[in-house]
Amino acid sequence: MIYLERKGLPTVSIASSGFQKDTVATAKAFGMETAPFVTIPCVITSVSPEESSREIEKQIDSIINGLTNPDSLRIDSSDEEAYRTDGPSITFQGKDKLDAWENFNKDFLDKGWGDGFPLIPPTEERVNVILSGTTLSPEHIVGHLPPGMGIATVKKIAISCAMAGCEPSHLPVIIAACKSIIQMGGRARQWLMSTSPDAPFMLINGPIVDELGINSKQATLGPGRQSRVNVILGRALRLTLMNVGHNYPGEMDMDTIGSAAKFSLCAAESQD
Repeated sequence: MIYLERKGLPTVSIASSGFQKDTVATAKAFGMETAPFVTIPCVITSVSPEESSREIEKQIDSIINGLTNPDSLRIDSSDEEAYRTDGPSITFQGKDKLDAWENFNKDFLDKGWGDGFPLIPPTEERVNVILSGTTLSPEHIVGHLPPGMGIATVKKIAISCAMAGCEPSHLPVIIAACKSIIQMGGRARQWLMSTSPDAPFMLINGPIVDELGINSKQATLGPGRQSRVNVILGRALRLTLMNVGHNYPGEMDMDTIGSAAKFSLCAAESQD
């Protein structure tokens, strides 16, 4: 679709009900400010060819109209608030610090910027502490992070690390993980945007395992004291994929039922 549009050929996508936001967000990620599409009530891959054909035939007039008059089906996908990469700091107030922290969490979670667990406020001071873990400039661009191809600067990654509870020494690991995903290109987009419960698995090796205390033994993928660093690193990558890569559930992450693996999935390779 994107390739044809760039060639000047009009297209109309067919989106299943429930995938409208994903269609618009995907168009934005691939460089289209508007997304012409029609909606059918069924998921084509879940019904018979005959039923899907019947539903598509009901939209033929709209499809023809969209191809001959493209603006009739174009929906503006330029949501500045959802995609803005900078802006003024946000201040949260309350009757005490705990109340202000709870207000912060509610606001961030309501906006979809969290994973459902309580977040640590990414204050300017805290983010600067995290940034001390690398010699890279805060504005250094690591790459365009799938699936939304957000511009992954070191500072943006550090913000997600702060929210996850990272220490400065954790930042290089998350930067390296982002680089690995970026290098995968289209393959990463495919599984990040899938309706399947795919999740990135970080397997870490080398001296940094002992330096950071990453668990490679019992319960390496589970909760608890011994896997604290594993959990934090996995969570930091997930928050980075969401808030930098725009991999939000229901919007560029169309997982049908979800998976606990998407919260955190990090382990160390045994050095023994």
